[in-house]
Amino acid sequence: MDRAEIIQRGADQEAERIRFIEQNRGQEAAEAFARQTRALYRRAVVNRSAPAGDQLIRLRLLGSYCYLKRYLHRKAGQSLD
Repeated sequence: MDRAEIIQRGADQEAERIRFIEQNRGQEAAEAFARQTRALYRRAVVNRSAPAGDQLIRLRLLGSYCYLKRYLHRKAGQSLD
């Protein structure tokens, strides 16, 4: 599996989590989860702290982080352009 596939897998897994939270706990809970998780993932990747010290996990976290960032921007009505 190449890097792009690993990053995409992380984004896909995060999308599934967000959909689950939206369906079971509502939009506000999903957005709160996305904000909190995005901050945690960013900190782990930047600091290379556990578990982001492992290359595979770091790439998955990057994919998840990017998905959460896009998700929150869309929900806020902001354009990513």
